[in-house]
This record gives sequence, C-alpha cells and structure tokens, in this order.
Amino acid sequence: MKKLLSIILSLTLFLSFFQIKNSLAQDSSSPILIASINIDKISYTKENNQYNISFTLSNGLGIQNDIRYGVVLINSKTNSLADLYLSNDVLTLKENEKRDLSIKYTIPNYIQEGEYVLMVESQNSNGIPLARIPVDLDGNKIIINNSSNMSISNCKISLGETETFDSTKPIEKNNTNPLNATCVINNETSSDKNNVNIRLITHLKTQFGDILNDNIIDKKISLKANSNTTVSFEIPRINETGDYNVDTFLIDSVNKKLTPSTYIKYSVSGIQVNIKNATLDKSSYTANSKALLNVFWDGRVDKPTMFKAKTTVLDENNTLCGEIETNFMVNNMFMTDTININIDKDCTNAIANINIVDDDGNVVVSSNINQNIPTYESNLNITEINNSKYIYITAFFVILVIIGYGVLSLRKKTK
Repeated sequence: MKKLLSIILSLTLFLSFFQIKNSLAQDSSSPILIASINIDKISYTKENNQYNISFTLSNGLGIQNDIRYGVVLINSKTNSLADLYLSNDVLTLKENEKRDLSIKYTIPNYIQEGEYVLMVESQNSNGIPLARIPVDLDGNKIIINNSSNMSISNCKISLGETETFDSTKPIEKNNTNPLNATCVINNETSSDKNNVNIRLITHLKTQFGDILNDNIIDKKISLKANSNTTVSFEIPRINETGDYNVDTFLIDSVNKKLTPSTYIKYSVSGIQVNIKNATLDKSSYTANSKALLNVFWDGRVDKPTMFKAKTTVLDENNTLCGEIETNFMVNNMFMTDTININIDKDCTNAIANINIVDDDGNVVVSSNINQNIPTYESNLNITEINNSKYIYITAFFVILVIIGYGVLSLRKKTK
C-alpha cells in the first residue's frame, strides 16, 4: 500500500509536467518532459512534536538542477499551508542519481487547533513542484489541540495613502508611492502581548525562492488578550521587474516567531521572461552528437515580443563543446521548448548555459545547469535574526579596549 501510494503521487506529478505548448521543437506534437524527480523510502521517528525524517530523492531522465526541499504542514480540512520549513541545501541530480537525505522538523506552538498532514515536498526556486509525499504513508492525521493562539489575517495592500492596489497587476516602476499593508492581528490568548514586532522576509517569486530582504518593522505592537488589532505598516519594496513573495509574521522581543506566516505578493512591471525549469538530457556527449536542453518558461509582455536564446554547452574544464542561437516569440503563456545543440568535441560532465537576450543584447534571464556542483547552500530558512555581526562588532571594540589598556600600561612601565 505504501509503495502504491508513492507511485501514484509520483505519476501524478510526472504527468503534470508534459507539454503545454511547444514553440521551437521540430516535432510540436511530441511531449517534452520537464522534470522526473521522485521521493520514496520515507521513514520517520517522533518525540513529542519533533520529527526526524529520512527519505530518498531520486532523478529519472536528464540532469535536474535547482532542487529545493523541505517539510510542509497542510490543514487536512482546508488543504491550506499551515507551516513550511526548508533545508538550506540546493541540489543538482544527474540522470538516475539518488540522494539519501534527512531533515528535522518541530511543529511550532503557534499552529492552530485542527487536523494536519505532514509532507516532504520538493520544488525549484520558481515554484515548479517536483515531488511531494506524506511523511506518514498510513494516512494518520496529526491532531493539534491549541485553543489559544495568535495569527495575522485579512491583509490589504495599497500604494500610498489612497491608491488601491490590484495584486493581479504589476506595480509600475515609475510609481514611487510606498507599498503599504493593513492587517488584522488576532490574539486569542488569555494574556496581553507587549513589545512584539512584524517581520517581513521577501522571497524572489515563491516561498521556495531566494531571500532578497529580511526586515523588522521598528514600531512595537501591544496586543490585548482575546482581541483583534488592526495594524498598518510599509513593506520595503523592491523596484526591479519581477515577482515577490513577502513572508509576514510576528516575533517577540527575543526574535521568536509567534504566528503562522501570511504571504503578501506583489509584482513590478517590465518585460519579463522566466525560465521556470531547464533539464539537460545527458551527463556527457561524444563529438558530432546532439545535446537536448528542455526548457519550460513563461513571459509577461504587453504584446508578443521576439527574443533570442543563446545556449552554450561546456565540458567540466569550461571548454566550449557547442553553441546555438535561436529566435523565439514570447507571449503571456507557458511554453515548452527543446533546444538542439550540435556537439563538436567530446564533452565530459557537461555544463549548459542559456541566456535570453533582448534586441539590444541585454540579458533578460539566464539559467545554468552544472552537475559538477551537486550541492550548494542558500539562505532559504531564516528562523532567527542573525546577531553574529553585532557580536563581532562588540568583540572588536572589546579587543581595541584591551589593546589600548595594554599600550597605556606598557608606556607607564617604560617611563
């Protein structure tokens, strides 16, 4: 039964990545595989609310980069996200490669009363789902009895004091009005909460995307017991073309998270092309063969616009093995393409680079598939404020004082 459930989940995700529309491939009727990541061999141990989870992450065809993974806690009745914990490791898997992984997760005290399902999930930085599987394959629910909790809800956004914000439309770059938010903080506990702050962590595109900003709103908030309080604050805005996801929650005076996350999304206008995912078909190539780069992408443009894709394949020593330039039309829809690159020489442990450029030669977006860097670390999960820089500064001044005192003492002795 466990194996059957795992296979069904894997097939569901696998089939969801078949062709949407093909604009460059020679045979447009052929489906293009976007990803074939799978999670299996999952097991866990549990002590109180802490889970130690082990699993295998495997890849099928091609080379898959930008693999991010973590634990999601899902409300089983509303099917909504209650909590998310990500590993800071970002992986690249070769064809048919498997990686045994583990992750520790503790269910936070602020999770509201209800029934939940704990799952391991993998996505890339663009929010493309790669794989998901329940931690408990027997289907047992997690029951949380927590009648006293806090939350942030009903967040509304405006530009400046009066301009209504339509989250379905991007903010114009020349609009200099601040991005403001008004939210309701629900304190359902039996005690007052003083000296709490709002923390805002801005991710690029999705919750699985890289962290761009980490801000704490300076204004302290006091909350009465069993009450709702409306608060307003400014969101530190990024004014570059793109999509942004702001993780919003409360922290106490020692930077401990007090509420589940609420996600505030906004976009900034401009011509945008997103390479949602890219896979290279093989790890190595022989001379006079072809490399196939499968690309899944979308665009945001005012009208259909022609772009150029400059694609190169290098070997492990960064020596050029093959390159090609292709023209393609971008419109406001998802597309899949296969780019064929002629390989001129033997190419071991291949690296693929794709750059999308506009008419002026400016790189709009790029993607790199490098199997020679199997793991790198990214700040995807920030749970506490990093105070180390302040510790270093304090230590630096202490050292200066000690040195100064030593110099003065030495001078006195030599007089």
